[in-house]
Amino acid sequence: MGTLSGQLNLYDLFDKAIIFSKNTHSSDVTSIKFLSMKCFASSSNDNLIKIQNTKDGNLIKILSGHTDKVNYLEVLPNNHLASASDG
Repeated sequence: MGTLSGQLNLYDLFDKAIIFSKNTHSSDVTSIKFLSMKCFASSSNDNLIKIQNTKDGNLIKILSGHTDKVNYLEVLPNNHLASASDG
């Protein structure tokens, strides 16, 4: 789950517990997509896409290049990640 503060929370639904909670982005989180069972991507109004692992939320990679907020992410059938922004 993403928040307006840039924080990301990942929950274990069986144990009803937080796996991790991290301040990943410097602005609103706009989209989250799982890339595999081991990692996910998040986008934000800070113009960045961040790839993190699902175990502890540690950062794997930062994808930059957007000139405005990134509104949406989609995982394509060929395992590519598509993103959309305002700019």
